[in-house]
Amino acid sequence: MKIYYKKRFYSGLFSLLLGLANPVTCLLRGWERFDWKDGILCVLLILTGLSWILRSLDREKAREDRDEDRDERNHWIELRSKATSYRVMFWMNAAWMIGCILGYTMAKDEIYIQMGLPCMVLWIAAGAARLVSELYYEQKS
Repeated sequence: MKIYYKKRFYSGLFSLLLGLANPVTCLLRGWERFDWKDGILCVLLILTGLSWILRSLDREKAREDRDEDRDERNHWIELRSKATSYRVMFWMNAAWMIGCILGYTMAKDEIYIQMGLPCMVLWIAAGAARLVSELYYEQKS
């Protein structure tokens, strides 16, 4: 038995172990915490893990998965979706921060400062990360 695609094999093994961990934990702690959502999640994780393990052991399926992972179009789509989600979260965070500032100016309640301060820190960190990445890629190209 040879593993043809180790990345998929280890992902499948992790998924399988994660799917088995919840029932084992409930067996040790008590079944009153286990409900139907946990059961569905465990079944899906176990089936996904088994599927990935079996695909990594088959030569043709492993080659298909490897080619799919190396496809430039998929990388481009992933980069575009990450960039779009970053922009959306950046401006949603800015809107939340502006709303907290307006709420504080109208109500003079400190809860708006407590809600807005983490947003401000995240907004500044996102701006700094964007600036550093732009400088890095400008020097690289």
